[in-house]
Amino acid sequence: MVAYYKDESAVDAALKAATTPEEVHKIAQDLEQRMAPSHWIQKALHVYWTML
Repeated sequence: MVAYYKDESAVDAALKAATTPEEVHKIAQDLEQRMAPSHWIQKALHVYWTML
């Protein structure tokens, strides 16, 4: 799943493919650890909170 670090469209695709809040949370954590742009992280967290 590392492919979503390439660009924002890859992040969007990974978030759409995620089926559980846990998967989305993992994506957000990975983005934070890799110091991705903050709006990518915010987008992942928004998806996470809407899934709860």
